Amino acid sequence: MEAIVTRDPNVMHGTPCFAGTRVAVQTFFDHLEAGCTIDAFLDQFPTVRREQVVQLLALAERGRQQIIDDVAEARAQFRNGETRPASIEEIMREIES
Repeated sequence: MEAIVTRDPNVMHGTPCFAGTRVAVQTFFDHLEAGCTIDAFLDQFPTVRREQVVQLLALAERGRQQIIDDVAEARAQFRNGETRPASIEEIMREIES
């Protein structure tokens, strides 16, 4: 499977970009947040392929769902007395690993 996003210190100072482009992923999310459609974004950034955008959104959804599932599991364990609440630092270490 071809990469959706790449980080290269020589391209946009290592900012995550759509693979094969100099278009930052954050730019896409900023456009969505501002009410821009995917089609309008793709018109403004023709080096980004629709397939890349669709795959990125699918990846983001899987990540969002994983976080929801992890939080629900942690809450259940805490309610059952199995664990203590995690600190933000512990959560961040877990996410980054």
